[in-house]
Amino acid sequence: EYENLLAGLPADEVQRIRKLVRKEDAKRSVLGRLMLKSAAAKALNMEADDVKFGRTKGRKPFIQEAAAARRGLNANVSHHGEWVVLGLEEKGLVGVDVSSTKAPRKNMQAQSFFADMAGGLTGEEG
Repeated sequence: EYENLLAGLPADEVQRIRKLVRKEDAKRSVLGRLMLKSAAAKALNMEADDVKFGRTKGRKPFIQEAAAARRGLNANVSHHGEWVVLGLEEKGLVGVDVSSTKAPRKNMQAQSFFADMAGGLTGEEG
């Protein structure tokens, strides 16, 4: 089933996904791309297969459809651990980021645990 889903993506995306070392990351990447296609198609009243994407210089995917640009449709996908999240916004920029957390090891001090977690936060979040 995974290979069938992968076959429905553009060749450059398949190549990027196949480079991922962990199969779980590859599966979440495929799921994120399919979620993005589905949500964009619904927002633009199109068939999902007709929605095309590009990538910015920073590698963030964007919807190439002229209708998306006219409406200011912006999307972002993130995945980590068991989570895949999608943000889709009209009239503004959207960014999402998800990170699974693990409980601190038994011998880890709480201060050390929170210091490790803070490393993944922006200045406004920390």
